[in-house]
Amino acid sequence: TLENVARELGISLDEVAFVGNDVNDQPCLNQVGLPIVVNDAHQDVVSIALYQTKNPGGHGAVREVCDLFEQVLAK
Repeated sequence: TLENVARELGISLDEVAFVGNDVNDQPCLNQVGLPIVVNDAHQDVVSIALYQTKNPGGHGAVREVCDLFEQVLAK
C-alpha cells in the first residue's frame, strides 16, 4: 500500500515520511526517507527512526509531526 500511494503521487519512497509505533510498522519504516516513531513506540522500531516524537501515540504525536512540517515548510 505504501509503495502504491507513493507511485500514485509520483514520488519516491525517499520522499516519504512514515509515523509508526510497533513492529508491524517496521517494513514501512525501513523503506521511507523519514522514518518517525512516537514516544511510546516499541523498542524494536525506535532504532530505525530518524525522529522520535516527544508525545506518545494518541496524545498529540501526529499533531507534533504536522507542526514540525509546517514550521519547516514555512521557512
